[in-house]
Amino acid sequence: MTGPNSRPAAIRDSLKRPIAVVKWLGCIVAKIGKNKKGDRRPQCDGKIDMQEQTTRWYHFIAWFFGGAFLANTIPHLVSGISGSPFQSPFASPPGQGFSSSMVNVLWGMFNLAVAYVLVVRSGRFDLRQTKHVVVLGLGILVMAIMLAQTFGKLHGGNL
Repeated sequence: MTGPNSRPAAIRDSLKRPIAVVKWLGCIVAKIGKNKKGDRRPQCDGKIDMQEQTTRWYHFIAWFFGGAFLANTIPHLVSGISGSPFQSPFASPPGQGFSSSMVNVLWGMFNLAVAYVLVVRSGRFDLRQTKHVVVLGLGILVMAIMLAQTFGKLHGGNL
């Protein structure tokens, strides 16, 4: 049997995490090469440890922008669901004119999907790790302030 479902589960799951694939391939290479005494090649059992992935600097950047997209989701979804027209990049002029509620729902869902990919699918975001949550929260805060200033000018909220 061939195809993506014919692969062993460990390989299928590891394709989601490139670092785990590289480690797995390193184990295979180490097993192919004869591991003699004094040889410094890694000893491994071929299992993939998905928890071993470390947090890199670019994960924090992804989580920051994920927070920004998450914050941008809220006004568009709320306006769209309540049936109110609201500004969107697709209006004329962009960002100032009004778009229909359907466009705002779709734009809000797109922002939510991008936030999901940036937060959940990049790195190992953990709500119990303070620095992870702080970076996400900073992204939300920065975007919320920018949105408040922009929409305050248009709706009279800047006093």
